[in-house]
Amino acid sequence: MLKNKQGITLVELLIVIVIMGIIAAIAIPAVGNIVENTRKDAVTTDAATIRSSARTACITEDWDACDNQPIDVDGTDTWFVMASDEAATGDITLGANEVLVVEADLVAEDYLEGLNAEYVVWRHDGTWIVAIETDDYFYVGDPDGAERGDVWDV
Repeated sequence: MLKNKQGITLVELLIVIVIMGIIAAIAIPAVGNIVENTRKDAVTTDAATIRSSARTACITEDWDACDNQPIDVDGTDTWFVMASDEAATGDITLGANEVLVVEADLVAEDYLEGLNAEYVVWRHDGTWIVAIETDDYFYVGDPDGAERGDVWDV
């Protein structure tokens, strides 16, 4: 004869709790990686947006930053760049005889909006180079073909 069972036993409850713990141990790191990858993808997308805004500005404006080659200023190769106010703390020294001079801010010039990052963008040998830093990540290079592995932690 079958007994009418009411409720669950302590063993059954413990088994369910252990199974839920195993599932959580697998799922939480996977979700963390998804969030990190999404943030890195956002940095590469922002870099491409900055490059596109710089191209648009160069079509519209006559800035030295749109040139391919540096300008010799007192024996120093001077690259004119576009940069955010936060990144534009003055001239940026690249080497013994190379300096970046900030010519324009794409946000202030209304070519770029809604970007929460510091950036510098310039042309070098026909290629747009973008350096972008968010609170968590940093990227520098040509945004064409940029991948998650090209984005560094700050």
